[in-house]
Amino acid sequence: MNELIITPNKGVGPISFGMTRDEVRNVLGGNVVEFKKTPMSDTFTDAFNDYGIHIYYDSNDTCEAIEMALPADPEFSHKHMIGRPFRELKSTIISQDSDVELDETGLLSFKLGIGLFVPELEDSEDSLVESVIVFREGYYE
Repeated sequence: MNELIITPNKGVGPISFGMTRDEVRNVLGGNVVEFKKTPMSDTFTDAFNDYGIHIYYDSNDTCEAIEMALPADPEFSHKHMIGRPFRELKSTIISQDSDVELDETGLLSFKLGIGLFVPELEDSEDSLVESVIVFREGYYE
């Protein structure tokens, strides 16, 4: 697997927003499992479990978001993100977007198109980031 460098509003490593499902599958290779994220989902998500990557597609079957958890190792601003303390990554993201949305499980930066999921965040801001989602503009609208 190539390096998973996050490029805000563009994608992660070799995966770019707007790529078709077939293009993503050709780039990532490996085993893929299709599933619906929720019963109300209009499209199927591709799970590349060997890599810890889920790819979300819009109604045109083009990539609109990339979610990563272990064993994936995404980087943003020269920092590895998964397994790092939320406090540290929050500072990194806020330095580039002071208008982040914070809640009890992490944060979303609409400007950068990055979200952090930290299920233990209510316990401490030193809790570790469990997953990272990178999304194109308008994904959460």
